[in-house]
Amino acid sequence: MRMTNHVRGVMTRFIFLLMGFGMGIVLPVSDALAGGGSVVKVDVVGVEPWGFDQSDGSGHVVATGILPDIVAEFVRRSGVLVDLQVKPYARVVRDMMVGDCDVAFLAWSDDRRPYANIGTILATINFGVKARKGHPLATYSDLHSLTIGVVRGMAIEPEFDADKALRREESVDYTTAVKKAAAGRGGDAVAGSLASIDFIIEKYGLTDYFGDEILLTKRLVAVHFSRKSDNQQVAAIVNRTMDEIVADGTAAEIIHRWFESAHGPTHQAPEPWGNK
Repeated sequence: MRMTNHVRGVMTRFIFLLMGFGMGIVLPVSDALAGGGSVVKVDVVGVEPWGFDQSDGSGHVVATGILPDIVAEFVRRSGVLVDLQVKPYARVVRDMMVGDCDVAFLAWSDDRRPYANIGTILATINFGVKARKGHPLATYSDLHSLTIGVVRGMAIEPEFDADKALRREESVDYTTAVKKAAAGRGGDAVAGSLASIDFIIEKYGLTDYFGDEILLTKRLVAVHFSRKSDNQQVAAIVNRTMDEIVADGTAAEIIHRWFESAHGPTHQAPEPWGNK
């Protein structure tokens, strides 16, 4: 498992709890934060390399990726008790809507304002569509000749989301959508974060299957606070600590390390917010 030194240190203090879709991570901490030591429930979207569950080789499943690394750094600096779970995109959104999580990490969308507040911004990412070879893609109108793989419940871009003429094939995550498109079953292209799509294509050795892409918009990866949560007081310490992690370049270092992996850097790699 890919880990930084500071994450290894934090991991030695984890109590692992198998929960739902992912691995709960509970870290011992101060009572200063959430009313006498209550646990801050954190959802991380299950999108490689931002967040995914991975075996540690000894029978445990460990939350892995950019966002678990950033949350581990947050815990190290703040001493906050955290229960972190990696979940499918649609489940993270549902948890925010009903208050089943306090904090979530994913790409921000303005349609979440009724049930979520935006906090610290971590990075800017390109959202678009990447097509399988043999399917020319140069302009938006070319999308109408394709069946496009999308992650269930994920907002892409307003025109795209509202376009009822587009043919969509839903999948639970990008990994499934990419593999289906590469095999020519269930899609000619994949829509979403071009950085994540590229990462998965490279990770699974599928580069030869994909060709053209178009950029639709840029979106912000950010901290979200559920407006339905009973733990509203966590926002101040989360934002303050996360702002520090962005400002001193730690978030940028973690993001770059994951996207400049053994697969090589991707031209669609996110632009960390600290570079602004």
